[in-house]
Amino acid sequence: MLLATRAAWTPFDTPDASLLISDDIAYTSPINLFDWDTADAGDGCWQPYAVVIDPIEGVSYSKGAGRITVAHGGNVPPAVWVTTAKSELPDDAGNLTLDWELDEPDDPSRVSITWFDGRGEQGSLVANLPLSAGTRTASYTFDVHRLPPRPLWLRLDVTSGDGGWCDAWWQGFVTGQADAPDAGVDAGTLDGGAGPGDKAGCGCGSAPQLFFLCALALLKRRRK
Repeated sequence: MLLATRAAWTPFDTPDASLLISDDIAYTSPINLFDWDTADAGDGCWQPYAVVIDPIEGVSYSKGAGRITVAHGGNVPPAVWVTTAKSELPDDAGNLTLDWELDEPDDPSRVSITWFDGRGEQGSLVANLPLSAGTRTASYTFDVHRLPPRPLWLRLDVTSGDGGWCDAWWQGFVTGQADAPDAGVDAGTLDGGAGPGDKAGCGCGSAPQLFFLCALALLKRRRK
């Protein structure tokens, strides 16, 4: 079956199946193209994916290679993608740069980055970094010595002036190297924004292209 989730695909959980696209595609079907009418989807960025139910191998999930932005009106909601390679490592000084691409042509936006350790703990790396309308790329550099000494995964959230939102996960992870992070000092520097965001310690895309879901489905955006 083909589904879409409004929230980004996390490293820890299966997607929430918030929107059913189609449930009648047999696993033996030779069809690998599906035209999704997005009239039933709300405005925002969506992550399409396939659930493959095989009588021998069981259930597996296949994520679409991108996000789909749905906009039913004149205002385009934000979409964001983290572009830092998942194999990226901190430099010799312990600095790591998180890069992303943003599609928000209409309104200024703010970006926040949160870390998760996969054990139920999370914290703010930085909050409310301001970006002007039309910003296409930006990055944030931080010191891993400010982060807890364990593997951490990073989620980026963008909110825009029109109330739209989108989130994305970095596909890699970073190992923090501090025993007691200082939650009172900004952890890094922004490149590409309009200025500094709120101080915090460590304490989606717009896609007119086609998306492959394994060998089962190719989703194509249709705006209504």
